[in-house]
Amino acid sequence: MPFTVKFIIYILICLVTYVVTRFLFHALSKYISLFKKLSKSSILISATVSLKLFIVLTKISIPYLSALSDGLIFFTFIVLFIQMIDIFVSDFLTSKYRSTTIPPLLHSIVLWTIYIIVLLFILRTYFSLNITPLLATSAVFSMVIGLALQDLLV
Repeated sequence: MPFTVKFIIYILICLVTYVVTRFLFHALSKYISLFKKLSKSSILISATVSLKLFIVLTKISIPYLSALSDGLIFFTFIVLFIQMIDIFVSDFLTSKYRSTTIPPLLHSIVLWTIYIIVLLFILRTYFSLNITPLLATSAVFSMVIGLALQDLLV
């Protein structure tokens, strides 16, 4: 099958999965409020489903494409799980302790740290990459920032 035909098939699969996921999220958000809060993830879900469908339907064999789709599926499930926990915790905190709020900066830092840890795990597991140099570099970078901010924080 020529490349242009495969590309057109992939674009059509992307379009169909995006429309279906947006429709499902919109339809289910009328009955379950969680889906309204998770509607931002519909693009990630449609990208994951369309890539996997493309691999299955065209039986394409690009070396890292299968690993990429498996890693993307794992990342999508983890992101959805983290978002559901985040929604549950923030709703629980606001309903139980009305005066207590999580500072937005702390909330963002915690979420991004979790996402980076998951991404490093995916790189190590699905792509067999050595992440030790990345961790060493980030440790040195954190030390430099910590020393630079030492006077400010004391």
